[in-house]
Amino acid sequence: MTSTQTDVAQPQQLGTVWRYRSFLVVFFTAALIGVGNKVYALALPLILYDLTQSSVVMGTMRAIEYLPNLLLALFIGVVADRVNRKHFMLSAISIQVVLLLVLYGMLKTEQVYIGMFYLIGFVLMTCNYSYENAKTTIIKHVVPTPLLTSANAKLALIATLVSVMGPAFSGFVLMLSDLQSGLLITAGALFIGLIAMFALEGPTHTKPDKGTFWQDFKEGCRELYRNRLLWSLTLIVACTSAAEGMYSAMIVYFGKETMNLDSSTLGLVLCFSGLGGLVASLVVDTWRKRYRTGRLMGTMMLLVSLSFLLMYVADSIWLMALSLFLEGWFSTVYVICVLAHRQESTPSRLIGRVAGLTGSMYKLALPFAIYAAGYLAEWIGVAYVFLGSALLNFLLFILFTRLPLWQMK
Repeated sequence: MTSTQTDVAQPQQLGTVWRYRSFLVVFFTAALIGVGNKVYALALPLILYDLTQSSVVMGTMRAIEYLPNLLLALFIGVVADRVNRKHFMLSAISIQVVLLLVLYGMLKTEQVYIGMFYLIGFVLMTCNYSYENAKTTIIKHVVPTPLLTSANAKLALIATLVSVMGPAFSGFVLMLSDLQSGLLITAGALFIGLIAMFALEGPTHTKPDKGTFWQDFKEGCRELYRNRLLWSLTLIVACTSAAEGMYSAMIVYFGKETMNLDSSTLGLVLCFSGLGGLVASLVVDTWRKRYRTGRLMGTMMLLVSLSFLLMYVADSIWLMALSLFLEGWFSTVYVICVLAHRQESTPSRLIGRVAGLTGSMYKLALPFAIYAAGYLAEWIGVAYVFLGSALLNFLLFILFTRLPLWQMK
């Protein structure tokens, strides 16, 4: 069945996303890359610490990894709309494999330059975001519109499973004879994903307009502004992301300083967020079919506020775990609905640009919120950061109910 045919298929003929071969390819590749990236994310900070014993170097590396999303997201989206997205994904994955092998070679030969780590880290995250953008746009081509929520839920399932398995991955990385092997494992997982991606079939490319790069750039901006519902939703998400960022940034600090948890216990508690996300990925498709999208999003915002508030009053490990579970559940439903609406309401030829622009805006306030959370924790106490997150999310919920978004189907 071709992409054109799936777009016009009757609901009873659609079946599930698992019957579409191209989706299976994307899903399998995303699973491999998710596992590989998790190993990389765990191994790299430990490698840097062994090399430098410096929290500044580790913090700088983390900040650099945020930059591609903030600075290049829209430009990457324009490129994704102008080229064959399958080839774009293949190129992005290939570059990551090569750079990981370069890092491994540097460490093995002891030719270590921290500046090269920063540069390679920036390029790696740029390629990773390029892959994620192309994956988002390809899903719109290979899955019929009525199944987009289900497709996004299945892809979210990968992230939650990797999150739940975090302690197991941590133990595995720490058991390696040398931490540099973690880079080889990541490169291997990405290489297998690269091979699998060659099996992707169907139209993964929309013929670009004859305009220039900057004309395409401006057209993406105009499309987002024209789509008033998506524009309003993007602004709301930018603010809810800030609230979630403040909450997430202080969890480890709260567990260590207030709850006095050891690292292994804290790791197990953090898994409850992934378990909540796992439940969300299993129920969101049913919920979205049963309720209006706007009402579902708004309700999830309110429930996320309550999960933040629960962390504010948490005085035991069980309340902390419950807060994380509920936040993972409700926020994942919210995010999946946002992504599905973005795909459904955006023309195929513009999806890369719109995804790039909105993806950048979603995280625009995040670094500032995380930075402010650290100061607030020292000034008035970490519990009040959770209270502030709850109040901000609740106010955004009130605003949401006053907007046309609340009535969105």
